[in-house]
Amino acid sequence: MIKIRRKTTLEERREKLCREFDKLNLPPELYWENLGLDNDFMFGKVMKSVKLCRELLRRILPEIKIDKIKFPETQKIFKEVAGTTGIRLDLYTKSHDGTKVYNIEMQTTDTKTLPNRARMYHGLMNLDSFEDYGNMPTQFVIFICTFDLFQQGRHKYTFRNFCFEDKNLELNDGTVTIFLNSKGELDDVSPELKNFLDFVAGVKAEGDSFIDELQEKLNYARHKLVWRDHYMRVKMRDLDKISEGIAIGEERGIIKGEIKKALAVAKNLIAKGMNALDIAQAVGLSVDEINSLKGA
Repeated sequence: MIKIRRKTTLEERREKLCREFDKLNLPPELYWENLGLDNDFMFGKVMKSVKLCRELLRRILPEIKIDKIKFPETQKIFKEVAGTTGIRLDLYTKSHDGTKVYNIEMQTTDTKTLPNRARMYHGLMNLDSFEDYGNMPTQFVIFICTFDLFQQGRHKYTFRNFCFEDKNLELNDGTVTIFLNSKGELDDVSPELKNFLDFVAGVKAEGDSFIDELQEKLNYARHKLVWRDHYMRVKMRDLDKISEGIAIGEERGIIKGEIKKALAVAKNLIAKGMNALDIAQAVGLSVDEINSLKGA
């Protein structure tokens, strides 16, 4: 007699969660098993490692000696921002001696507000690490972008504060903002950093042990059902927020089904940093239409 194993409660819950997620009709690339390092949720899971995070910082900041860092925090929430439920940072860590603070963000959509977001993040980092003016740590806000924010073909754009009248005079206020571009064309960064940016873009370099480790961790993450469950819940929650925003818009007469008003809603969602695929799903427009709004 063949015994049929009954499903556990956990298995039943996971099947129900998968069915609910499937109802969203999202494109294949947004399913957990297909996510790459350019997804902010997956990026946080893969990079939650002192070893990997330290090596990434070394490649981004070769001019700085980075020996020890504290355990990276992912999806760190700052609740001190008035009018919000909190600002969430993708990856946050500090040097072991507390003299440097690093925030690394994965960014796939040009929301036209990244410089302002960098300004906000520097302010939040001040709140988190301030003791006195003489001992404020150097802050690095780093965006890893899958697009060229400044259209100069560079892989790396580094910003510090200088005197407008004398560019040789630096303010030395300890704030550094870096925008990386996985689509860079110039020969302006080290081969090691370029290998990483290529990996973000979906191209794996051979003979680079760091990239091999990232691939192994990525493969491992794709098989972690607990992480997959969390991702699906977060994705559904985010889409619910989009739907809620559209419902509010309908009540206020912002949208009545016309294409023109749907575009207006889409622009608002773009400004809030929503992914183009999510916006398209929410307002009923194509991804191409959403992308065309970014330069409008």
